[in-house]
Amino acid sequence: MSGSVYTMMARQITVAEICTPIYTIESSNSIWDGVAEWEAWGRQNDFLVLWNQVALIRNKGKLIGYTNETDLSLFEEDHPNISLNDKISRINIPVSVNQFLSADTPLLEIVKLFKGEGDKPFFVLKGNEIIGWLSFSDLFKLPFQLCIFALLTGIEGHMLEICARNSTHIIKKIKPEIVDSWRKKFNKEEKQRAQQGNWEFKELKKEDGLSYSGNLIRNYISFSQKVEVLKKVEGLEKYIPLLAQKDRNGKEFIETAISLRNKIAHGRNSGAELLNPEELSIFLDWLSQLEEQMANFLKPFGFFKHYKGIGEA
Repeated sequence: MSGSVYTMMARQITVAEICTPIYTIESSNSIWDGVAEWEAWGRQNDFLVLWNQVALIRNKGKLIGYTNETDLSLFEEDHPNISLNDKISRINIPVSVNQFLSADTPLLEIVKLFKGEGDKPFFVLKGNEIIGWLSFSDLFKLPFQLCIFALLTGIEGHMLEICARNSTHIIKKIKPEIVDSWRKKFNKEEKQRAQQGNWEFKELKKEDGLSYSGNLIRNYISFSQKVEVLKKVEGLEKYIPLLAQKDRNGKEFIETAISLRNKIAHGRNSGAELLNPEELSIFLDWLSQLEEQMANFLKPFGFFKHYKGIGEA
């Protein structure tokens, strides 16, 4: 697969970086004692509560399953046929082989695993040792947000390159008042640099805009502006069809991409957790395909072959 350095960076982030530490309970322990020990371990490991956690259950060292029973206050009401004095093996949930993941599995490859698996946890193996567990909610920790941001940064870099390589044409598709605000900002920044460097400053005038279009675009065009202007370039949809996708999915994916990029860049909650496993999997596939289409378009020589005449119609 083609890809930018950012895409390759995204694929270097693995499940080991987001998995939650896991406790092991011996099957011969009573439910009461086992969960009490689990809670004590949790407090030592900065889990204020065990809500929504899981623990492994072993019988003389052999893994037999896991439990997610963390609230004993309603246990007897929920399980009228089980006593808290019974062995914890009474609430054992068998584990299947497809619930194990290697610690070096890239995060971007595991999203699709949550489709159809419901709330089943995944257990992370490093060698022969289970080092933690994973739920869908773990995907929204910082490392996974960095994966998404790396993908989006790669796409943004491709869009900037496409815009900058034909800047005199692209800048005509941007609202004049926006270009004028860029010119004023450019003049202000260049004047400050000139004063600091003790060199002569020549103001960029409105009529000089086209000659400086590359500088203005590279310095000031935003992610959303890159998307909007490239969607207006005649002929580009032949090579990057996903950018020109006009159906509901295409519009929603582009809006999601813009929103995620801005939120993550400004340190806010990305909102990606509002997507269910299937929606997130489809969106990430779309992002990867869009990045690949742009990378292929920008390949050496191929770019100049394809770009000739783009936007001239």
